[in-house]
Parts: sequence; structure tokens; C-alpha cells
Amino acid sequence: MWDKSIKLRENAVIYKQYDAEDGHFLKSCVFPSELYPINCNKANPLRTFHHENTVEIADEKVKEVINRATYRIGGCYQNTFELLKLLQEAGIEDIKTYAGWACITNTQLPVHHAWLVVNGTSVLDLADEVDAILEIEKIRNNLNGEEVINKMVEYRKSVINMKNTERLQHIGKCSKGIYYIGCECEPYEASKIYQSLIARYPNHEAQRNVNSITGRNRTQQALLNAGLI
Repeated sequence: MWDKSIKLRENAVIYKQYDAEDGHFLKSCVFPSELYPINCNKANPLRTFHHENTVEIADEKVKEVINRATYRIGGCYQNTFELLKLLQEAGIEDIKTYAGWACITNTQLPVHHAWLVVNGTSVLDLADEVDAILEIEKIRNNLNGEEVINKMVEYRKSVINMKNTERLQHIGKCSKGIYYIGCECEPYEASKIYQSLIARYPNHEAQRNVNSITGRNRTQQALLNAGLI
């Protein structure tokens, strides 16, 4: 999938988005750019993380800490900050906080995101449930928008009492459907970068499905209504 969707340049990444219905090319997004900012420079270079260059974590101590972390849907900055704190308190070393953009399949808009990287090769992201999302996407053509949202609500209900290590398919190794583009960045700084972007571009496509009053998209609102957030 990513072979045709991601083009790596010396100091940039180009992400090509395709239509989910018929597969035709829609647009290219360039990282970093005015519309897709990343806090990178020569001393803090741009990096990409995906299924082929990340490593699953075998350390049971790390997994135990992950199971103590609280996953907040739509709260990646807070999730990253609090998981970092728990890992540091447990004596886990070589952890970096990253921020930038996550591309989930080549048919969806990039999402501003924050995550952790352990030992330079393992991504810790409590939101990497992309395998489950892709399963729902497979039957999307036979469902209307509300039915897709209902499927997501059903999925969340099915995993709400699971440990994080049970809910996530492979701790440390990215799902095949997700591609991270970013650099080292503190979660608080990442939040400021995104809020500044939306202040400059209130109609930015990253906000296309987000309610301007509640700050939630339709799926998140449905999850809240179901008591799952």
C-alpha cells in the first residue's frame, strides 16, 4: 500500500491520498509544509515509522506499564505524556516523544498525532487499533455512514475491558495500515503547534469532520453518547 502512497525526499515526505471508492488519485500532502507542520530541523530530523522498520517489544516490564496506562480516545498528547511518565518511573530508558502526522491507510486524511519511540525502533501508541479499523473498512461499501459509526461503537464496547496489550495487536511494531511522519517533540509543544495551525487555517482539512463546538468528530460523539469516552 505505502509503496505507491509515500515518496521520501531528502528533507520531506510526500503522501498521496486515493479515493476509497474507486482508487483514483485525490491529492498530495507534503510534510513538513505550511499546512502540515512538523517541528524538525537539522538537529532534529524528520523520521518515518511503519510496519517494515519497527520492532515488536518483548520486554514484559514495558508491557506491564502499558497495561497501567489510561487510553483516552482523541487524547494522543495526554496519552503520550502520561505513558512516558509511567515508563520513566518504572526505569525504562531510551524513550523519546514524537509528534507529527499519522496516515491511516492511503484513503484517509492525515491526522496530527503524538507517540513514543523506544530504543529508536519501537513505536508505542495506545491508539494503534488500525487492524480493527481496517476490518471495518473492508465492509464499508456495504454500509452507510451511520452503520460504520455503529460498527466502531460495537468494537469499542468489545474491547473496553481488555488490557491495552490485549487490545493492541503488536506492541512496538506498527500496524500495516499506519504510517507515522514526525520528529522528536514534547506533547505540550505538539499541541501548541496544532492549535496554531488551526488558528491560522480554521477550515483545515484535518478539522473537516470535527464539530467546531465540541471538538469531536461524529464517531467520537457516538462513543461519548454510548458512555465509552
